[in-house]
Amino acid sequence: AASLCVNIGNLWDPEDLPGLAHQLEHMVFCGSEKYPAENEYSAYLSENGGHSNAFTSEENTNYYFEIGAKHLEGALERFVQFFICPLMLEDCTARELIAINNENAKNLNNDIWRHAQLQKELCDENHPFHHFGTGNKETLDKPNAREALFVFHEKYYSSEYMGLVILGTESIDELEKLMFKVGFDKIRSGIKDGENNNN
Repeated sequence: AASLCVNIGNLWDPEDLPGLAHQLEHMVFCGSEKYPAENEYSAYLSENGGHSNAFTSEENTNYYFEIGAKHLEGALERFVQFFICPLMLEDCTARELIAINNENAKNLNNDIWRHAQLQKELCDENHPFHHFGTGNKETLDKPNAREALFVFHEKYYSSEYMGLVILGTESIDELEKLMFKVGFDKIRSGIKDGENNNN
């Protein structure tokens, strides 16, 4: 099993694209330069008794999966590509926008979601918490949205904003070597040499 948390959520959405962080969470599942087939990751997990999910909150975006121990390396090889080089193809963008719109529609009559949105409406309208974090077709179906996904990924899907946990039958030392073997060290860092991260 593994989980990677990006310490960036919908509070970082651009003002003109509420829900962008959530849309990006969907889009990274849709193929990468190394594994371009749109369902490669999900198919690999499914074929080997695994499953995955993700969620976006105000302050973080979390991706996680479980799989049989002997298939951990293959799953990690596909998983890490979310954070290195997702394709975010245009046709996938359109399909995932429908999924996000349906997700929002499902939440409209849910009291927990309604209460959360009421809290947002009542807070300072100049604070990022005020905006609509889930997104829908109205907020995300815009000409600049796909380009904005790449910009958001480039800016925030950076190693200094991430935490990774890997659980396997191997020792800690072996899991650390596996982390490097599959390429987690290839995730971009926005910190330049000699610079401190004070975010």
